[in-house]
Amino acid sequence: MPKLAKKEWARLHRCSSRLCSLASHELSTVESYCLAVARIRECEAAIQKQGLTYVSPTGESKRGPETV
Repeated sequence: MPKLAKKEWARLHRCSSRLCSLASHELSTVESYCLAVARIRECEAAIQKQGLTYVSPTGESKRGPETV
């Protein structure tokens, strides 16, 4: 699990004692949520750094892959 996803897992665990009482089949849903949060944060950081668009080698303005 990426570092940001682990941080979100830890945050949820601290905030909710209910997380400890989840059934084993529910843990994958929480894990997927943590991974999604990490991916969103990584994409947002890239967008903040590089912008929403870039200029292709042919001179066209294109959406960055992080925006899809």
